[in-house]
Amino acid sequence: MHRTVVPPDATELRPATGAGIPRDGRDDETRCPNCGSGPVDAYCAACGERQPSHADYSARAVALEVTSEFLSVDGRLWRSVVTLLTKPGLLTREYFSGRRGRYMRPFSLFVLLNVAFFFVQPYTGLLRYTYQSYVGSDGLQRMAEEKRNELGLDPTRFAERFEDTLQEQKKSLLLVAIPVFALTLMLLYMGTGRVYVEHLVFSVHAYAFTVFFLTAMGTVWFGIASLLYRGVPVLRPAIQAMGSELGVILILGAGMLTYLSVALRTFYGTRGLSALARATLLFGVQGALIVFFRNLLFHTTIAAL
Repeated sequence: MHRTVVPPDATELRPATGAGIPRDGRDDETRCPNCGSGPVDAYCAACGERQPSHADYSARAVALEVTSEFLSVDGRLWRSVVTLLTKPGLLTREYFSGRRGRYMRPFSLFVLLNVAFFFVQPYTGLLRYTYQSYVGSDGLQRMAEEKRNELGLDPTRFAERFEDTLQEQKKSLLLVAIPVFALTLMLLYMGTGRVYVEHLVFSVHAYAFTVFFLTAMGTVWFGIASLLYRGVPVLRPAIQAMGSELGVILILGAGMLTYLSVALRTFYGTRGLSALARATLLFGVQGALIVFFRNLLFHTTIAAL
């Protein structure tokens, strides 16, 4: 009997190593693995994705990609950070003008800077909340004691568990402030025809600047204060006062008033005393949100235990 031999599928002939990439790094019959369009050349004409090749499996290629993304002058991260610091409000304006490819997305930038902030946050004096700082209030102490009895933990173990949970809650609850800040902007610019999303993106960039400013301030301040605290005892009370939450808020105020005044002019077109007045109001809202954040943080930590 005559048997028909069916040739194996082309993909079965390709080596397992290298995700089916031919030896010369190109296959004109291969469709784009990202969007399915094809055939493709070195880059997909439909989505712009660079096509995989054997070079992708070398340590050198990975190292070059990481270096290019994060360390090069042309990297989106550094361009975004430099623009955020030197041209307040421009990132938001560029985003809504359609020039987004050269910068990091607003939320991605904020998250990255927020992660950096919480590495140095213990040294900034801001959000330095502890179990003992909360239980000084009778109402909060009663709530904590009720939770401790419910869990059946001794005071030391409960305090440790509370502190661990508190640190995790800090990192996410700061996001609560951004939509409220955007709502304040919407009220300030009511009747201008701007939609809430515009205020939201502006707020994300404003808080990205906040966490960067606090990160830089915390790093520099910790180094200088440590030297002065050890070497000049007479300055210790002043150093402790500046390192308190109130001291940090006052220092933050100087930076934020400058940033917001310029950013409001760049994005909203607000000028002069009007920009300064609105910036002052916005910083007042930001300060109130820090107080609200502190109280909310206690309740969410108790609920998460």
